[in-house]
Amino acid sequence: MKSYSAIVLFIIAMLVITSGAHAKNWNNALNRLKVNTSIVSIPVASSNEDYAIGAVLNIPKEFSSKALVIIVHGSKGVDTRGQYHQSSLHKVGIATLELDLWAARGMLDGSFIRPRAVHETLPDVFAAFRYAAQLPQFDEDKIGILGFSWGGVIAMLSRETSIVKEFSPVHQFAAHVAFYPVCWGYTVIPQYKISTTTQKPILILTGELDDYDLPTSCDDWKQSLSESEQNFVTVEVFKDAHHAFNSFEPQKIVVDPFSHLGQGGDVLMKPNKKARKKANRYLVDFFKTQFDVD
Repeated sequence: MKSYSAIVLFIIAMLVITSGAHAKNWNNALNRLKVNTSIVSIPVASSNEDYAIGAVLNIPKEFSSKALVIIVHGSKGVDTRGQYHQSSLHKVGIATLELDLWAARGMLDGSFIRPRAVHETLPDVFAAFRYAAQLPQFDEDKIGILGFSWGGVIAMLSRETSIVKEFSPVHQFAAHVAFYPVCWGYTVIPQYKISTTTQKPILILTGELDDYDLPTSCDDWKQSLSESEQNFVTVEVFKDAHHAFNSFEPQKIVVDPFSHLGQGGDVLMKPNKKARKKANRYLVDFFKTQFDVD
């Protein structure tokens, strides 16, 4: 009897532990069982060289929407942000393709290192679009993009008219979500200016305490657009939220010359549970609406 009781107590203890500190990992493991996962290599042809980027393709086992969201990480590389949001997209029947832009460039240590300009990584994202569009599982008119910081800038630029004409003149992303995409730059920096677009809907999610922008920067950019362009832009600013508010990593400070409206300086990257959950709900509802997913 004592050994039986000990076994029961052990099982209960493990359940308590699982429901606490390890609940997120347990839920992630269960979610992975509900998707078919493939590690894929995507060929990229740029003006300088040809190479391939790695990506993780997750397709829900019960999949009929033919909808896909391409996920693009920030300067630190692939992290918890992509894992968190894609698990929610899988639950509503949307597939994901999470890219690793850094490994092919030898950036493997997870530090705050990146190419000189976001434009250097645009060929990667449009190559991923073409890769997904030719797969029979997906509808090329139901491919969206979700990006964080560096990836958020890509989500913004990938609907700018001249960039789309250069990289994907026939097909465009159907919907865009950009987390804290450094909005001040789109009216100031010549190579980043955005005034005419594909007029595909975009949802911008940022924090009022983001050290790159003012709380009004994204709305200021929106107001700079023509009335017809503004109709396709939605901006949500979250209270008490910093850069990377949707992450699970411990808070940290990095130095970036593009921060503080281009003056440069420290950037506090700090998670905010309340803002993270709300932003997750907004982006899932946004993609469900754009892709007509029940």
